[in-house]
Amino acid sequence: MMQLSANFTVSKEEINLLQNHSLFGFESADELFSYALNLLRTEIEERKKQQIIDSAALYAELYQEDEETNEWFHLKNPI
Repeated sequence: MMQLSANFTVSKEEINLLQNHSLFGFESADELFSYALNLLRTEIEERKKQQIIDSAALYAELYQEDEETNEWFHLKNPI
């Protein structure tokens, strides 16, 4: 595993969480921090996927309702 040293400003609650890592089943504050970052990464990735899905649904709805698009589609794909 790669090591990175960095300075962060954190709240008292966050400091307490890191200092009490063993209460949450973690062997070290590093392990807790890594776990939290992985959770955050997963949440961000899922949120981004959902934004793309939502955007695609909106575009599909717009194109479905657009007369010009419907005319073009039917010319290219006659039923």
